[in-house]
Parts: sequence; structure tokens; C-alpha cells
Amino acid sequence: MRYLTIILLLLVSISGHAQHPDLENILKSKDLSYLVHNHVASHNPMPHGWEKFTHAQSPLGRFTFPLVMAMHTGEVYSLAEKGKIIQHTTTSQEWLPWLYQAENSQIKVRRTVGKDIFMCEVLSKAEKNMVILEMNAFTDHYYRNKSDIDLNFNNATNQFHFKWRDYTLVISFKGSTEVEMCQNAQPLLRKFQGFDDVKLVDKSTLGCWTRNGIVYLGAEFGEKLTITMEVTKTPLYPKLPEFEKLAATEKQYWNDFFNEQVPVLKTKDKVVLETYYHAWVTFWSNRFEGGDGMTPYPYFASSAFMYPAQFFWDEFYHSVLLSNLKDKEIPYQFIKNFSAAQAPDGGMPGSLNFTSDPELYKTEVARSGSTDMQPIVLGVTLQYLKKKPGWPKEKVMEMYQTYNRYIDWLYKNKDADGNGLIEYTNSYNSGTDDSPRFDSVYPQGNHIGRMQPVECLEQNVWLSLMHHNLAEMAKLNGDVKASHIHSKKALLLEEKIEKYFWNEKDGFYYDINTITHQQIRVKTEFAFMAMFLKNVRKDRINRLVNEHLLNPKEFWTDYPIPSVALSEPSFSEENMWRGPVWPNVNWLICLALEQQGYKDIAKQLALKTVYMLGPQHQGDKKIRGPRFNEWFNPLTGQALGNENMSWACTVADLILRYLND
Repeated sequence: MRYLTIILLLLVSISGHAQHPDLENILKSKDLSYLVHNHVASHNPMPHGWEKFTHAQSPLGRFTFPLVMAMHTGEVYSLAEKGKIIQHTTTSQEWLPWLYQAENSQIKVRRTVGKDIFMCEVLSKAEKNMVILEMNAFTDHYYRNKSDIDLNFNNATNQFHFKWRDYTLVISFKGSTEVEMCQNAQPLLRKFQGFDDVKLVDKSTLGCWTRNGIVYLGAEFGEKLTITMEVTKTPLYPKLPEFEKLAATEKQYWNDFFNEQVPVLKTKDKVVLETYYHAWVTFWSNRFEGGDGMTPYPYFASSAFMYPAQFFWDEFYHSVLLSNLKDKEIPYQFIKNFSAAQAPDGGMPGSLNFTSDPELYKTEVARSGSTDMQPIVLGVTLQYLKKKPGWPKEKVMEMYQTYNRYIDWLYKNKDADGNGLIEYTNSYNSGTDDSPRFDSVYPQGNHIGRMQPVECLEQNVWLSLMHHNLAEMAKLNGDVKASHIHSKKALLLEEKIEKYFWNEKDGFYYDINTITHQQIRVKTEFAFMAMFLKNVRKDRINRLVNEHLLNPKEFWTDYPIPSVALSEPSFSEENMWRGPVWPNVNWLICLALEQQGYKDIAKQLALKTVYMLGPQHQGDKKIRGPRFNEWFNPLTGQALGNENMSWACTVADLILRYLND
């Protein structure tokens, strides 16, 4: 028996690495559907965090070409007899990253997403059926600016062409007996019901599309219909693959991604395992290949449906998560788009997107200068990236020049009183839009947007880290003088933070009103960012952790860490930055705790975060799949805000750091 064990160990050694578990079994879900590839996406919304109910879901789900247009609904109807139709809703669903299936007793729907292509197959037991697609020239309530999109219908091929700039969205119907369009769904349905008093006028529909950006496409079919939506620059030559082949290609794509890139876990904990693998799927599903506008290079959208742009501080959370993959270049992809977008004055836009006009942007910032910004989490990110294999020494000069100019811009534009502490002048720039720490600095009646300048603790802590990082970069580049200057600035910032932000009576770090120079005594989770300081006072961190972080009356809730202490009058368990837990900030707090020697607490917080985001069970029955939402209720763990957020997937990094045993 001993020799058999040795042989097995040798075989494992020869194979080179451990194997991933059965991905299909782990990833299969009955309450979630999310498929994204580049600029094409298919989505079945989960119970939505904003309204707390599941939106009515059409059998065909929802498709987007982000920021350009969308199929908001795809309904399926069957003809019972003249004047009577059945509108189908599915009663069961099953999801995998490469295949979604839903059905009822009469129909079955399958869909998959490939590179820039969405396919949906509808099977029906009825003899006569119809699909109606609601197409909109905008993708979501955040993005209501209708682009100029030309629409034409090719009767010979049963194809609709939606042309936007150099791109065309081609919608094809295979198996249809008749394809039509109308500015309203009802005439399509009435004609389908067998009435001959309906006259559809294409010219009228096209005019309505031009004015309102809404059109309904109808396709009648017998037992089977296949719908293909493809974004292409060659509209006359769409790929039009077979459904089975595209689904198989997608399955291989996901298996290759995990086998070639993702680290294998040691732990056998089912909740941890499922959270880990779903996190990677959600995160990688938000990967866009750029290709145009302000994003010519690949990037990770914050959320392909709600926030399909590349955001400045989001990407610096993403980069550390990416550093766990086997491709050691991909964590540095953030450099390209933002470096290309840097303004002549050194400023950086807070976000970049596919549809923006780069020439118009360059003209505006050259004339008026930069005004946009987001938090510089990059100060934390660089600390961790440089410890990983693959630190690109050849890019150090480029990074140094880019971010040296950027922090110079911050000092020139975001330091109104000239005291060396930078500030936010708009709550949106802080990323914490409605935080109560800003309530006292708005014009009367406001609680979000433009405000009096506030010197926020976390931004100045991260700025000190940027100086430390730039000092090292300058030294590597052979510029000893610049290295010394950055080191000196880092230490000076740390001294100012300890002097002005700390409140000895409360044992807490507070933000400062730039105008009054008074502390804003509202306890928020960003006080814990002080733990990132290189030379922070250990006695103060001890108080911060033991009196506040671990205090169940303030921050150590059942599902920590709330964005505002429970003891604050402004605390709200469900309202964005006024109380809920943000998984990305939990990730930061875990790293900061470990840096200060509190690794056991970091592990506890990591585990609590997993159980907040991960699957939930009643006995052996799973009652909810993983949730990667924007924020969560700190008392109940309920998922809130927008779903499938990339930065919530940093839980996978927490698992690798603290729970992989």
C-alpha cells in the first residue's frame, strides 16, 4: 500500500499541477444567468438590489451592445386559435457560463454568447409561434443619450441592420416564416392572431426609430427559431454559426480560462469553492477588448450592464485580483487606456468608455484643463503588484512619468488651501457618492454632488503610498534626487495625517473640512485606511481596531464592515454609502489589517465576506447562488445595488490569501 501511495504522488508530481474540480457541477445555477463577451451581453437579472424584486424577465432575457443599444425584452407567443394567443413565461431555468436554458411545458429556450455574438434558440410544441423583440437605442436608465443609429431591413435575408458609426448590429432569424417590424408590439400581435385589418408601414416604423429609438421586431415560426445578434464591422459577412458549435466553443473557452489561468484551490469548503469559481466567471465576463473610443485597449468594466466603462479606481482593485492569474502581463493593462487619456495638464478622467470621442476629449482638456478624478487606490495596488512575479521593469519609467504628472496635477488642482493635503470637491470624485461624511459641506438641501472641499483621509493615505512607490520607481530609473523628493513628501504627508486627522478623545481618524479646518466627526469605514500608512502609530491602530472595528455597536456587525458606524445618527442599512457593506472596501481593510499584524482578524473578515457573497443553504438545499453586488445590508447580508460588479470579485483574492487551506 505504501508503494502505491508513492506511485500516486509521483504521478501528481509528473502532471505538474493540481486539477480544478468539476467546473460544470460547481458553476451550474438555477437562479442566475450572466453571459458576456466583449461588447455583447445576455442577462437574466437577479432580484435587483435597487428595487428589491426581480424584474419581469422575458423568455429570451436581455441583450446589450453596451452604451449603444439593447434588446430589452424578447417575448414568445403561440397561437391557440384566431384571436387567442398564449404569452409564454418560463417556469424553470438553468445557467452555466456557456449555456442558459429555460422552459415551460410548451417551449424551451437556449442561449449562448460568443465573441461579439449572441444566439438564442426557441423550440415550441405549438404549430404557429411568434417572437417579438423590443429593441432600444440605449442600454439602460443610466445611459439615455440616444446615439444616431441607422436601421434597415433586408427582406431577402430576414436580417435587420442597426448601423452605428463603423459598427453594425446584424439580427438574423433562421427558421422564420415571416419577419416584420413595427413601432408598437400590438399590431404585430394582432396580425399574428389572424386579423387582416393590420397594415404595417416600414417607412413609419423607421421614422419612429429615428425619433424615439424604439422598434419592435416580430418573427413568426413553426417549431424552431434561431436568433443571432452579431456586432460586426463587416455587416455583409456575419459569422452565423450553428448554435451547438457556438455553445461548445464557449464551454471550451471557459475551461481553457480556468485551466490555463486560474489558480487551483486547496480548500474543500463548498461555500468557499463555489464563491471562488463564480467570482472568476463574473469578473472575467466583464472583460472588454476595448477596440474604439477612449478604450482602444482591453479593460474590465465595472459591470457590463450598469457600468460598462473603465473606471479609474475600479481598475486598481481589478489589477491585484488579476495578479493571481498565470498571465503576468494582464495586471498592467490599466496602464494603456488611462495613459493614453492623460490630459496635457497631467489630469486623468475618472472613467473611459467605448463610445466617447477621443479627439473631442483631447480638444476640450487642452482648452479647459482636467476637472474629473477618482480615488488613487493605485497607491495600494502598486505595493502588491511589485511583490508579484512579472513586475514589468521595462514599464517602470512609463508608469513613473504618468503618475508623477498625475499627482502633480492633484496638488495643483485639489489643494485649495495649499497645505499639502489634497481634497475632493465633488462627492462623485470620492467614489462614495452619498456618504454622510459630506452632509455638512453641501449647499442647503443637497446630499450629493458638488460641495465645499474636503480633505479625506483615505485619499491622502493613498497619496502617501504613491509617493513611496514613485520614490522606488525613480530610484530604479537612476534619478536619486527625485526619489529623495518623493520619500520626503511621503513622510511629510504621514506626519500631517497623524497630526490633523486623528482625534485622541474618540480614538478615530476623521476627514477635514478644508474651509473651516475642522474635523468632520462622522465615523466611516475609510478611517481604517490609516492602517496602510508606512509609519502609522501602532497605539492608534490598536485603538482603531479594538475600540471601533471589532465593536459590534459600530463596525463589527453580523456582516461587516458597514460603510458608516451603526452608532451614527445617519446610519442606513440599505442606502449606498450611508451604512451598507462594500465588498471592495472589505478587501482593502483585510489587506490593511494584515499589514498591521492583525492577520487573524483579516481572516475572520475574509470568511464573513465569503459567507455574505457566497451561496446560501437550508440544510442540503441551496436557496441562493453567489451574489457579487455593489453593496450589502450589514445586518441581514441582503445583496443590494447593482449586480455582477467586478470589484466584488476581489473576494477571490481574499480566498487565495486567507482561506485556501
